[in-house]
Amino acid sequence: MRILDITSPYWLDDPRVADGRAHSLMELACPARDASAILAAPCSCMPVPTARAYGADSKRLLGAFLLPFPYLPREVSARYVGETDASWQLRVVSALDAMGLVDADGDGVPEWGRLEGAPNSPDQAQACADRLDGTVDSDPVFDALAASLADAAAKVWPGGYPVDDEVYIWQNLAPICLTGSAALSAHRALAAAPVDPAGSVDLLKAMRQSFGPYFAPEEMTPVGVGAWYDKHVGDASVMMDALVSLGLESQESADLVKEVANESRA
Repeated sequence: MRILDITSPYWLDDPRVADGRAHSLMELACPARDASAILAAPCSCMPVPTARAYGADSKRLLGAFLLPFPYLPREVSARYVGETDASWQLRVVSALDAMGLVDADGDGVPEWGRLEGAPNSPDQAQACADRLDGTVDSDPVFDALAASLADAAAKVWPGGYPVDDEVYIWQNLAPICLTGSAALSAHRALAAAPVDPAGSVDLLKAMRQSFGPYFAPEEMTPVGVGAWYDKHVGDASVMMDALVSLGLESQESADLVKEVANESRA
């Protein structure tokens, strides 16, 4: 069985990647005392800091202001009634993706892109924090970045960010991404089992913790996980078709995922 490369911010076949990136982001940008500062759904490699991370009562490092989140238009970054953790996170990710703010690391794994004109010193970051907190009326660095992102959003959505439509889309698509990612993660665990049994077990433990009801085999054994996967492998295809239909995944990538997911385990 082949193992997929991580190439999309909308699906993931190893929830440990999401957890690891969330911890790294918290250490580099906004150390906090509770996990609510960073949302990292197990279906995306792109963790997103919440308003909790940027509040005046939180510790904010320079890295927090190298990211686009404090400068986003409020209608994009706000969380609306009815949004789950995953649907809010993925909606924000998709908005920033559309605005050209998603890049890739050396291995092709999506990551947040660099902001031109971002603060380059702790003093500049503190000035941006003061502007964000409302203790000053203006700051040239913060205001220029906010204006730049507002322009980028206006180019994508000339009529304004379609809040109701985007909230609705991701309320419905996030569960599909979770179910599809759970299936692909089970595929990775099954593929790894013959060559790295300890790693496979570690992944399965992470899946139980991260996916909750989206991953519930009757038995946590190779046979039990295999039986669960056989019932849910179609969820990966449903997810890829949904992403293709919205222009969030290429047909070529979707076909590859389906091909790998349906390979024989023999």
